[in-house]
Amino acid sequence: MIAQLNFRVINQSLTRTDTFIPVAGSKNYLLASFEFTTDDWDSIDTKTAVFVNEQNIKHEVAISDGMCFIPFEVLANSGYIYVSVYGGDRITTNSVPVFIEGSGYTEEEETQDG
Repeated sequence: MIAQLNFRVINQSLTRTDTFIPVAGSKNYLLASFEFTTDDWDSIDTKTAVFVNEQNIKHEVAISDGMCFIPFEVLANSGYIYVSVYGGDRITTNSVPVFIEGSGYTEEEETQDG
């Protein structure tokens, strides 16, 4: 199973359609999938996903074949990230909150007992 968050776009309304629980600290792992269900998006060649976390780190990623990786920079910490989409000259969507669960992973050096 591919780890991914699924979203549906109806005109300017973005909704999340899955129940996957993402975990902080992942890199090049978590995908976002976007289903564009209305004709207004059909003629839009360039669609972009916007990801913003609570630390206001923002990344824009081109959507290719309805999918993109979620940037690891916005997944660094637990808390909410906010996902939205825009395209063309310009159609925008609302922002959807996604909770990122905490991780046991740390980049700190290991300590030894004793």
